[in-house]
Amino acid sequence: MASQAEVAAHLFLSDRAIRDLKKLPGAPVPRGRGQYDLDAWRGFYIRYLRAKKGVSEDGSEPEIGGSEAEVNFRLRDAELKVEERAERIAGQRAKRLVFERTYGPLDLITHTVQKAASAVNSRLEALSPRLRQACPDLPPEAFAQLDREIVAACNELAEIEPDLSDYAEGSGEGGDPWAVDFEEAPPD
Repeated sequence: MASQAEVAAHLFLSDRAIRDLKKLPGAPVPRGRGQYDLDAWRGFYIRYLRAKKGVSEDGSEPEIGGSEAEVNFRLRDAELKVEERAERIAGQRAKRLVFERTYGPLDLITHTVQKAASAVNSRLEALSPRLRQACPDLPPEAFAQLDREIVAACNELAEIEPDLSDYAEGSGEGGDPWAVDFEEAPPD
């Protein structure tokens, strides 16, 4: 014999769910105060779940009635509902990623990085001539070293490519950067 809380734990339900089930016809009655039979409750709960799902006592699924056209219509309707749900989930995930600022148009990001590198490159190339005008008394070795450093920095800027592999899953394979496979995304 077990208490209501023990029955709930045994069936992986809450106490509230057991109280609701006790109101149904055929629910096991306690033999005394808090004296519930676990086997009777397990059997009752299995019958309740089968009835809720529409499975008969022998475990067979009910036949889908109607003509072949009706059956095809029901199947297509079910497929559409699944597709709509998948689209809704994908849309919600995309909105969340945009809101969290962890997802965006990768072409725009790449273009912005290239523009920034170009602007810095232009400033660096103009630095040496301006410094020669401002400080003509600096030795030529200093200007040569400065020119070498500017060329090295400009070369590094030209090679900068943003690493977008972690930015949005599925976008690093040359396809559309917004085409992310939401079904393979890790759960949060």
